[in-house]
Amino acid sequence: MLIMKPRILNGMMICGTESEMRYCDIGELHKDFHLGTNTTIDFIMDQYDSGFLLELCRRTAQIVYKDIYQQLQQGNSAVLIEHLQYYLDREGGVFDIKTVQDEISVNVSKCPMLSHITSNGETLSPNIGDFLSDFYGSWGENTPFIISVDYTYPEESYCIYIRRYYAS
Repeated sequence: MLIMKPRILNGMMICGTESEMRYCDIGELHKDFHLGTNTTIDFIMDQYDSGFLLELCRRTAQIVYKDIYQQLQQGNSAVLIEHLQYYLDREGGVFDIKTVQDEISVNVSKCPMLSHITSNGETLSPNIGDFLSDFYGSWGENTPFIISVDYTYPEESYCIYIRRYYAS
């Protein structure tokens, strides 16, 4: 298990070993954010539609997590894998990461986000699979990667596939 200790660099909390991982935190606020996300997904689908959810996921992946997205655009998936590994390790997720040729699979057999929601007595949004697919898929837009999620409601597990593709 890779242990990363957060530190301040140029006024920003970062994590990392060889690379500098920008998106990390050390408190419990991140887990509670999952509860709000689940409720927000239901609200969006009740008040708006799947197009609005997709646009929210796209903006979050590409603007809020801009550094990860820019690395993906440059053909570097390592920063996304580091991010996923950090949060899955930190929050007690059960997962494995495999690379076979041009495909990376992140098989999450116990997702900390989904299990935190259900362990707090909440029901997973029936649209959580759309959220996962839209969010991760948005990271793949305009990059040399196709990123997809295989999820079956109401499971607490899923698999993220990061496939490099080449223009013909």
